[in-house]
Amino acid sequence: MVQALLADRFKLVTHTETRELPIYLLVVSKDGPKLGALQTSENFVNTGNHRIQVQMSNSVAVLAEELSEVVGRDVVDKTGIAGRYKLDLNWAADDQSVSSITGSVSVVPTADTGPSIFTALQEQLGLKLEPGKGPVEVMVVDHVQLPTEN
Repeated sequence: MVQALLADRFKLVTHTETRELPIYLLVVSKDGPKLGALQTSENFVNTGNHRIQVQMSNSVAVLAEELSEVVGRDVVDKTGIAGRYKLDLNWAADDQSVSSITGSVSVVPTADTGPSIFTALQEQLGLKLEPGKGPVEVMVVDHVQLPTEN
């Protein structure tokens, strides 16, 4: 409905395309993964308040998707770890400003003590984020104009 409204009122025309942009690769750190085997069949994903909890099939792939929201870039799972794990990641609050043009993330630690998300990922799960480039789907605005009157 919103797309139809924007197209009607603003004559908005868009398309999607794939571009090579900065991403993060989720890989196993040098000390190896610290993932415990899952004992229950319960499925959940909880995020927010500087915490990500995942318990389901393909847990590490789901973690990568959730990390994308936190770090402001696509995160691609390159760990090769499949299976069902209970993952719990906690980190200190950061002031993050993500540049939509370059995709770069500036992190300024706040008064909270504790690890950054990058350090927490290594210490708590034995995984790390490495910068890379990869295909990212983006929306391109082809045309837009001032809205029509009511």
